[in-house]
Amino acid sequence: MGAALPGYEEQWWRALAVFRTFSVLYAAALYAFALDDYRHVTAAWLVLAGLGLWTALTFAWYRRPGARRWPLLTVDLLVAAAAIVATRPLQLEAAVERGAQTLPVFWVVAPVIGWALVYGWVAALPSSAVIGLANVAERGAVTPPLLHNTALVLIAGATATSRRTPR
Repeated sequence: MGAALPGYEEQWWRALAVFRTFSVLYAAALYAFALDDYRHVTAAWLVLAGLGLWTALTFAWYRRPGARRWPLLTVDLLVAAAAIVATRPLQLEAAVERGAQTLPVFWVVAPVIGWALVYGWVAALPSSAVIGLANVAERGAVTPPLLHNTALVLIAGATATSRRTPR
């Protein structure tokens, strides 16, 4: 079935950069309203600042088609997983038990979409699994909301692809 139309893939990468930017701002806004759920407020701000910095770096790196390969995509996915797992030691136990949002909220969809853009929808499956496993590690259990969120990450990654077939 063929490759994407010229310029079409670039539009996806620009859209992904915009998504990352707004989703990290959204995560920071949600956190600002949930400070009482955290025992280590400054450390949580540092995690979010790190996501903001990573967002800026990926904007620059992913602009170069040659950088859009598995090494950068893997680090991107690991940054997302680490941000999820970092939530647990910073959040109060009552917030975790209540099912409060993780620090990156839905920013973690961006690396999954990146994998799908480069390697097709099939790459969304294992990358979504990494995000799902990070959520299980953070929550300490498999819960219905966690399964729901993992399914949403998978669907977003599987549908956001510029290619019909994997490379």
